[in-house]
Amino acid sequence: MNAFFDFIQEYNWLFAIILICIGLPFCFMGRKFFSCIVFVVGIMITVSIVMILFYSTFLDSNTEVWVFWTVLSCSIAGGVAVGFVLFKCQKLGAACIAGWGGFLGGLIINTTFMFAASSSAIFWIINASCALVAAALAFCFYFPVVISVTSFAGSYMFIRGISLFAGGYPNEFTLINELEEGVIPHMEWWFYLYLGFIMAFTVLGMIV
Repeated sequence: MNAFFDFIQEYNWLFAIILICIGLPFCFMGRKFFSCIVFVVGIMITVSIVMILFYSTFLDSNTEVWVFWTVLSCSIAGGVAVGFVLFKCQKLGAACIAGWGGFLGGLIINTTFMFAASSSAIFWIINASCALVAAALAFCFYFPVVISVTSFAGSYMFIRGISLFAGGYPNEFTLINELEEGVIPHMEWWFYLYLGFIMAFTVLGMIV
């Protein structure tokens, strides 16, 4: 996976702009533009799964740049199809949005509290559990969950986009690898400042 994040770091300005532009509508207009956001989440989930799958199996740091862009383009094309299905089945789309937000919440929990566990298994169990619980809640409490999750996911993406420009936010996926190798990271105060802004924007987004 480090090879994938090397590509992101090389084009951090592009991914920062994408996260900022997607994050703001998610945060403040999650319910109003729900249909559009369902479509976008379908694309993002597909791209994330394809990239994680490919870079955790046969793509590495020696992979040509054009291969990265080809895989990314194909995953986006597949994501459009998934997004269209979620757009048509909006109850399922709400569950996917909630699951996506729950996964992001799991990343924050791992980075803030559980990094000392030094276990990739715990890392993925927490992320998966948060995603499944949030998705299940979306079926029971439809709009309250949609409002809460889109506000949180939007604030997370917006602040992470800013952090790609400014730095100071640890990479959640490479962090667990460093811990398993015995490297104890030092969490900069910048991270906790970012975390405070994520929480503040989440509350503000829910109010709006």
